[in-house]
Amino acid sequence: MEVFRWWNIGFAYTLLASVGYTLLSAGNYGWDETARVLVGFLGFAVVYVLVGYPGYRNNSQLQMNIFLVLIIAIALNTGQELQTGRLFLDAIGVACCWMFSGWSRLRSSIFLTLFTGGAWLTTWLHGGRVWSHFWPHLLWGAVVLGLCIAAGSGLISLMKFAERHRSLARTLALTQEQVARQEHAAGVVAERERVAREVHDTLAQGFLAEQMMARQARQLLEVGDLGLADEVLGNLEVSATNNLAEARSLVAAYSPVLLQGATLAEALRQLVARWEKETGVEVEVGVDESTSLAPSEDVVVLRTVQEALTNVRRHAHASRVWLGLCRGEAEGEVILRVVDDGRGIAVDTQPGYGMAAMTARAQMVGGIVAHEAGPGGRGTAVTMTLPAGRRSE
Repeated sequence: MEVFRWWNIGFAYTLLASVGYTLLSAGNYGWDETARVLVGFLGFAVVYVLVGYPGYRNNSQLQMNIFLVLIIAIALNTGQELQTGRLFLDAIGVACCWMFSGWSRLRSSIFLTLFTGGAWLTTWLHGGRVWSHFWPHLLWGAVVLGLCIAAGSGLISLMKFAERHRSLARTLALTQEQVARQEHAAGVVAERERVAREVHDTLAQGFLAEQMMARQARQLLEVGDLGLADEVLGNLEVSATNNLAEARSLVAAYSPVLLQGATLAEALRQLVARWEKETGVEVEVGVDESTSLAPSEDVVVLRTVQEALTNVRRHAHASRVWLGLCRGEAEGEVILRVVDDGRGIAVDTQPGYGMAAMTARAQMVGGIVAHEAGPGGRGTAVTMTLPAGRRSE
């Protein structure tokens, strides 16, 4: 409709200019002829407002065809003696054949033929029907018709190209909007999964440890061992404090508390020391200090160790755990391994949320996680391999 708005402006300007010129030329042609021309212009405007414009707005080709027939009839009877009649015929009438033909080359050519043919015929008839002028007028009419059809075809091609461009732009905008919605939805799902993993790896594990320590303290109080019960309650208080810090860190989207102001090796040793104190199970730690990981990989390693130690606490009934972080055989490869001497994993055991979370975290940084029996078929070994690809980008 932007094109049609400019068309309306051009139509009104040309009509007013033709009316003004007609009034200025009235003295040369007489007021009777001038009045007839002005009536023709008025009829042209009325037909445009009542038939042409509504037909275009409603995309009714029937209304537009009727409009074209009417303006041809009006134009061919509008002041052949006045040059303004020819001006309006050529400038507006011919353009209407393009604009209101539904951008059809065949339809516009038919109306242009009627228009120029009628103009040629009326000019010859008003010129006294001199046969010596017949063929020159016919030749001139043919030339004008050819030029009009060629110009109209070019304009139609241009308008169709512009319409395709607008259609493609609309399609692109809709596609971009759809992709944005899909990306937003995927981001929401990913964020939910991230928060779920964080809650599972931090708060849920802390609550589990606190629950077990609370039960242990109750049992010690029942047997009257106040000293050991007080020690367990102290550990419970420390665990609750750490869990609160983890909750605040999670809400604020900070890195894990243990990694704030500490290296990965230091964070792992702090985690192991706290876990040993809570469970009484000894953990042997072997961390290659020369291993260099990205911050996101530090988080993955720490969370994987937390999950592995939680599984040992809940299921393994182990007496000893080995934790190792070292370089792999491939260049830049890093391997994390957590092994316990507990009862191991049954063959038919389905992976739980914790194992799935470990696998998902590893995949986020291009790593893989494997769960298998420990050395000699005893206990469980969790191995995570992190390639060098992401750190070298």
